[in-house]
Amino acid sequence: MLYLISFSIPLFLYISVSAEGIGTYSQLLFAFIVLPILELLLSTSKSPYKENNLYYDVLLYLQLPLLAFAGYLFLDRIGEASILEKGGLIISFGISIAIMGINVGHELGHRSGKFDQLISHLLFLQAHYLHFLIEHNRGHHRYVATPEDPASAPKGMSVFRFIPRSIAMGLKSAINLEKKRLQSKSMPVFSFHNHFINYVLLQTAFMTLLVYFYGLENYFYYFTSAMVGVILLENINYVEHYGLLRKKNPSGRYEKVKPWHSWNSDHIIGRAVLFELTRHSDHHENPNRTYPTLRSLPNAPQLPYGYPTLVLISLIPPLWFKIMDKRIS
Repeated sequence: MLYLISFSIPLFLYISVSAEGIGTYSQLLFAFIVLPILELLLSTSKSPYKENNLYYDVLLYLQLPLLAFAGYLFLDRIGEASILEKGGLIISFGISIAIMGINVGHELGHRSGKFDQLISHLLFLQAHYLHFLIEHNRGHHRYVATPEDPASAPKGMSVFRFIPRSIAMGLKSAINLEKKRLQSKSMPVFSFHNHFINYVLLQTAFMTLLVYFYGLENYFYYFTSAMVGVILLENINYVEHYGLLRKKNPSGRYEKVKPWHSWNSDHIIGRAVLFELTRHSDHHENPNRTYPTLRSLPNAPQLPYGYPTLVLISLIPPLWFKIMDKRIS
């Protein structure tokens, strides 16, 4: 039942959209003030939650209609909002896109079932980040903790340098991965066989629909919120992989991915709100394991605080380096 805490995200988004003035920032205050305080007050837990079941899957699937409804409320409200309120609404909806859309889409995107894949694609469509499904599954998981991985920050790199680098390199990687896949099959790169091209067309169609029904200005606000979600995703990537490197074998190949190549967090609130994403070390060693079955491995490096707290700390690079660099061997 602890996973029900995840529904606090759509709840506070609804509060933000319904509020006026500073109240539109309710989601921001909840995610980055209330949740960090709760994580500091509550102890960590290494125990696993229950094995994957229909109840858990239903909670994931519900994120799609909830996020779509949130998008409707956002677009219906943003046009009449003041400048102060627009800022709050954009940030609040962006946080929801990151947690409800990208995070859940990431979990379902690792599954092979057609329905799971459909829900994953629809979630990433709302985030305007469909190419993530190419780069993450075929690029990031192969090259994690190496200089070739866009989502792995080397030691000493600030989050402000990392985020634009990761976005640009991730986009380039997705294009190249599809090019190599099609060339290996002797198939034309510029065709409907190219998933990247299909994703661009799909996102263009989605954009066109939003512009048609809500206007170009409102779509601009929606797109800005989606980019807030993407930035938060990349910030979390920074937290999950900062400073960890895989060694090269004498053959020139990187060693196999092990638990110590990603950071783990057992903070209870983060585990529940993010559906176990914080068990990231096990996720990279065993990417086919569903989130609720991920384990806290004894040889995984442990984050000193939960994700919300560390996202805030990362925005102060000297403090981040002081806390994290000494934990990297």
